[in-house]
Amino acid sequence: MGLGPRDQRSSDPLFDKQYLDADEWRDEPVRHRYVHGGFEGTDARFAMYFPTPERYQGRFFQPLMPVSGTEFGGATGVLKNVAGLGGYIGFCSDSGAYLVESNLGRLTPFPGDDTSIVMHRTSAAVARCSRVLAAEMYGDHRPYGYVFGGSGGAFKTITCVENHYDIWDGALPYVPGTPKAMPTMLIAPSHLFRVLGDKISTVADALEPGGSGDPFAGLSATERSALAELTLLGYDPRIWFDAERIAAQYQGGVWSMLVGNLMRADPSYFEDFWTIPGYLGADEADSLTKDRVKTVVTVSKLIRRTEAEALGLRLPLSMRVEEWARRSCRRPRRRITNR
Repeated sequence: MGLGPRDQRSSDPLFDKQYLDADEWRDEPVRHRYVHGGFEGTDARFAMYFPTPERYQGRFFQPLMPVSGTEFGGATGVLKNVAGLGGYIGFCSDSGAYLVESNLGRLTPFPGDDTSIVMHRTSAAVARCSRVLAAEMYGDHRPYGYVFGGSGGAFKTITCVENHYDIWDGALPYVPGTPKAMPTMLIAPSHLFRVLGDKISTVADALEPGGSGDPFAGLSATERSALAELTLLGYDPRIWFDAERIAAQYQGGVWSMLVGNLMRADPSYFEDFWTIPGYLGADEADSLTKDRVKTVVTVSKLIRRTEAEALGLRLPLSMRVEEWARRSCRRPRRRITNR
């Protein structure tokens, strides 16, 4: 089965030798064919989820993660609080599409020396490979492809369509980060959550049907100031009904990934914050000090996954993805050829 001329122009010698190490039918969340594989000589891995022939309508969806390292983000939902990506197997099946994911060519979140592999080359190679498998399964045709992603995935989406005009038929980048947005926009809600506490629910209630319509009602001067600041930064007050999910997004994992860059760009920031007038830590020291946590700890041992599960601890993202990967990749390899 040959690829069409539009796709052949995008071939990449680095990704010529494709293989599968899992190929099976699954019933959850809907009936679909699960395929997992990669490209020999590379760290690139992919996962695809094909609906039954009677549901297929000739298209595929390809979400791009904010960072590399997992080919299971959209399917498992482990990154839904970061990029809004998750639970797509059923959605794609309902939409007559198969789902395509990759680890963007890396086994870690770090892009490596050749950023083109993470930014667009792996995604293009996986899209082309998916068309080979789709043609084998559904008959000779060219599926329409749609690529999308948020945050870092937005940049990758843009880069993909700029470098491979012949691969995808539509693209949707959303909420791309900008130098003016990071890290301010990532940590600003933390201030609001700290100051308002449980009162954040009254802000949401005021804007619900039947509410007062005034999100500032009942707030102290400090609380009103914090809400006004976030509103001026572009946070619509109507979003606070989903405060728990907002808090789970960038103020954890993504913020921790950016701290190193902040320290390099402004090495004295963490001292200046508490000592120089104009910084919140210096201007409102009493308010912040009571919420500041300083603890010295000693690491006595490493806890493995099985121990953590036995203790009822919440597994970190890396462990959850690793477990999904372990269960999903267990078959002998078979080569895929563009015949």
